[in-house]
Amino acid sequence: MVYRIYSATVMNYSLPDEHVTIKPDASYDNVGNVSFMACGRIGISPSDGWTVGQYIVMNDYLEFDGKIIMNADPVEKKTPTPGRIPESTQIDRDILYQPDLLIEPEKSNGTFNSSGDVQFYPSFDYNTNIPDVDIEIDPINDVVIHTPTVCYPTITDAKEYTQLVSPGNCYHLVLDRYFTVNLPTSGYHSSLKGYGERDYAKYIKSREVKFPFEVYMCDGDDYTYYDADTWITLHQDSTKFYLPIWVNETAAVGIDFRARAINCDANDGLEMEEVCANADNSNYVAVDTKNAEVSGRLYNLNMYDYSDYPFWLDVFRKPESLELKRFAYHVGFNNQNGEKVRSAFTLPTVDGSHPYIRNLGVLKPGYTSRMSLITIGNIYHGTDYVKIYPTFYYVSKKGNVNGSDITKLEEVDLYYNGTINGKYRNVVKVGSDLDKQNVKKMMLGNPYTGVTDEEFNQKAKIAGLKPKDIRSTTYDVYTYGEITIPSRMSTYIGMDCAPDGVIPDGVDPDRVTKSKQKWYFEYSLPSDVHAVKKGFDVTKYAHENGGIDYKEDFWKKDGYIVVNFEIVTFEAGFENIQGDGDTGMGWMEGAEIFDKESETPIPHLTYTNRQNVDYGYCSMYKMEDQQLRRRDWHKAQFAFRYGDVLMYSLDGSAKKDYRSYGTH
Repeated sequence: MVYRIYSATVMNYSLPDEHVTIKPDASYDNVGNVSFMACGRIGISPSDGWTVGQYIVMNDYLEFDGKIIMNADPVEKKTPTPGRIPESTQIDRDILYQPDLLIEPEKSNGTFNSSGDVQFYPSFDYNTNIPDVDIEIDPINDVVIHTPTVCYPTITDAKEYTQLVSPGNCYHLVLDRYFTVNLPTSGYHSSLKGYGERDYAKYIKSREVKFPFEVYMCDGDDYTYYDADTWITLHQDSTKFYLPIWVNETAAVGIDFRARAINCDANDGLEMEEVCANADNSNYVAVDTKNAEVSGRLYNLNMYDYSDYPFWLDVFRKPESLELKRFAYHVGFNNQNGEKVRSAFTLPTVDGSHPYIRNLGVLKPGYTSRMSLITIGNIYHGTDYVKIYPTFYYVSKKGNVNGSDITKLEEVDLYYNGTINGKYRNVVKVGSDLDKQNVKKMMLGNPYTGVTDEEFNQKAKIAGLKPKDIRSTTYDVYTYGEITIPSRMSTYIGMDCAPDGVIPDGVDPDRVTKSKQKWYFEYSLPSDVHAVKKGFDVTKYAHENGGIDYKEDFWKKDGYIVVNFEIVTFEAGFENIQGDGDTGMGWMEGAEIFDKESETPIPHLTYTNRQNVDYGYCSMYKMEDQQLRRRDWHKAQFAFRYGDVLMYSLDGSAKKDYRSYGTH
């Protein structure tokens, strides 16, 4: 009997409805075709009257695949011997083949047994009782469902904006800055056949990130706010985020990423995780964690007033008023993000920097420069402060640039005569123990300081005090050798500081306001100041030569003193913040919200960042594009260093001015 394949049925959990029935394809129509006619019989040939005729016989007609096996032609006595049906040959391997069978996305991972059979039917029916035949498929392979997912995140490192004194070995994020999270669907999965390094987008249901701090997701001009520890769905490989100013600064913390396979949720697989890729098919989620530290900002150093009146009065103040114009000399042409915002009026001022009197600009000893700077971050506690370390250099009036030749500025020590603690002192070295007693005080409410009513009101509200209490208190701020700006001399200016101008529900507006601070300070050199090469032993010389009268040859004359500022914030326990317990005011000593070991302020942010800038970290002087080459009104050229902020004349001083304009 000759049978043809009718269909094959395969059963496995991975298949749609857990089974599939496959009919042979069209190429099978030309295989095993049978043509049959039941025409065989016996007859007798006609008689001649004398003898009986021969038997006439016929076979049935049988044709197989175009070859006649039995011929139905009538013959006498004996039919031809039927031919042989050809031996069966192996059919094409794809006769029973159905491609593109999709595993339903909710199917679980695992190894699943298969079974199946092939249904045959007779090629021709000479007997209606011949049954169809089912033959079991044996052996048949199992099917492994292993829905892949990969997780290989990266974060844009804000290293070039990071001003930390001691940065960690991790990603760096900076407050009030944008950053990008990258989480592609491609990557290495495993060495399994068909996996390897490729794009697995069709198998990944969602990609997510979770930050331990608040963020905004950015889509063009649209911002979506997310609380800390919220899983955020990423809809593309790269997603832009913004770090708001009120996020707490912190040492390295983990940012979590995950990519869920399409069959994860249906199989309660959210907790079944594996790092980078689910090489084990019992897992449904690929995860990874990247460590990042969050740091604040220190920027916008500027001189907004200079007390050499009347020459500079109209530069900074409105006519016949103490009200400031809000004009200032800044570090450079750029803002804190490296974006150009001005093209003139930068520090240090040289002759020609005065906007109205072209031959003025260099400062004079004895007059006060009023300055400010801005910080962002947790530097709002009573124990926090900003420290500025001046260093002093001498440069000739002729400058230190001659064509391509640059003469290095010469570091010097400064000495002065003056009254300290009510007693007149001679030859006091700047930075000495005696000089440290010569403390200059400031009052935030001094009308010359120029703090706005809004700043006073905001700080008073957050501190729970009256504005007059903040205005009237006087604090130690500087000596000639060191400036220490206490938190009492700062105000809070972060009002409504959000990327879209709207503070999210659940965020304390006062927390936002106090997360951006403006620090006020003053600085001057002694009116009777003298410079000598650094390290020269003036005391020894005085002992050996009967004193000092400042006419000695070793004193620098006919030139300028350049003052370089290294600025460092000192913050108490920023890495262990417990909450918002302290209002941030100096009238509360402020350390009670920190662990005991963190109460002592530690160096945190730096403006110059000399120790880290060569490793790609931020020098804010460089970021703000401080102009290191300057030409003055006299056509002298100067080459400065980052941090050279003030330049004083050794020829003029407040003392000499008062003598010049005296009545006798």
